Amino acid sequence: FVFIPSGFFGAMLPAMSRFARDSQTDLLAAMARSCKYLLLIGLPIAGGLSVLAHPLVSWLYGPLYQAAVPALQIVSWSIPFMFLNHAMMAAIMAVDRERQGSAYLIVGMLVSIVGNLIMIPRFGHVGAATTALLSSITVFLCQLALLRRALPAFRFPREMINMIGASTC
Repeated sequence: FVFIPSGFFGAMLPAMSRFARDSQTDLLAAMARSCKYLLLIGLPIAGGLSVLAHPLVSWLYGPLYQAAVPALQIVSWSIPFMFLNHAMMAAIMAVDRERQGSAYLIVGMLVSIVGNLIMIPRFGHVGAATTALLSSITVFLCQLALLRRALPAFRFPREMINMIGASTC
C-alpha cells in the first residue's frame, strides 16, 4: 500500500513548498488536510487487514500459513503511521529540514535493527512485526517533534488523534 502515500507525497510536495515560502497558514492547512485524508485511507486498510487477517491468509496462502496471522494483524497498524510519515516528510522538506528528517529516518532504522535483534529470537515473526510497528511510530513521533519545532503553530489535529484512538479499539 506504499504507492498511496508515495503518490500523495509527489503531488503535495510542490504545493507545500510553495506554501512554506508564501504562507505558513496555508502550509499548516495543507498539512492537516494531507494527514486527515491519508488517515481516512490508511485506518480502514489497517483495520480491514487486521480484522480479515485469518481469511486473507487462508485464501492467499492456505491453512498452513495461519501462524502468520498475528504478525499481519500487528504490522497492518504500521500502515497509518507510514502514510502519515510520508505527509510529514513532505512538510519537512518544504521547510528545508531534510537533513533532520533524514536523521529521524535513521533513528527509525536503528530502532528496527535493535528491536529485531531483541525481538526475533524471543518472538519470531511476531516480534519482527512488532518492531516494524514500533519503528513506524518512532519515526512518526520524531517527525512530529521536528515539525513542531520548525512550525511552532503546528498542532496535530485532535480529530486525527480521535480517529487513531477510535480505530484501535
